[in-house]
Amino acid sequence: MPVRQWTFRSVTAAAVAVLSATTGRGQVAPAPDVRRWGLEVDLIQPFIPEVNISTIKATRTVVGMPSVSHGDLMLGVFIRPNITHDVATRISEYMGSIGYRQYFRRGLHAEAQYYAGYVWGERNRFDGKDYEGFVQFAEVNAGYRIPVGRGERRRLYVTPQIGYLQGLNDKLIIGPRNGKEDAFVQGKLLVGFSF
Repeated sequence: MPVRQWTFRSVTAAAVAVLSATTGRGQVAPAPDVRRWGLEVDLIQPFIPEVNISTIKATRTVVGMPSVSHGDLMLGVFIRPNITHDVATRISEYMGSIGYRQYFRRGLHAEAQYYAGYVWGERNRFDGKDYEGFVQFAEVNAGYRIPVGRGERRRLYVTPQIGYLQGLNDKLIIGPRNGKEDAFVQGKLLVGFSF
């Protein structure tokens, strides 16, 4: 009988040790991630012909804590300098953006952004005229943020996203479009740094 009791106690102690190790009981909890700022750039769109859009975005956690479900305010710039375009021979666009990103579980998130700025289109392909004016866009994206590195070095991250960009004001801002919509399905690969 003493052998059975000892075996039962050993098994119980081992089970408690395994459960403690897997659930974190009895261990020191990791410090919460308090890095609320981020800086991001897109690595795909600057290199796609006739797109050539460069974006730089700063993020700031404004709802919750960065280590759990939280929300980030986003401020950025949209730069498209003097590139070949499908509607105008050359186009230049410069805009500022404001948006909000909501994280749901770990890196899974959705975001919405508003862009406003100015565009210049040279020699429209359908009427040959130059156009310029105030331009606005709305964008929605969904994606997943993946941290790179371990421990304190997990400041770098990559974020693949898919989304939709829609022009909001007059479709003739750079001249006739010959039925082409000012709306685009898009993919992004953001690289960011948190601090």
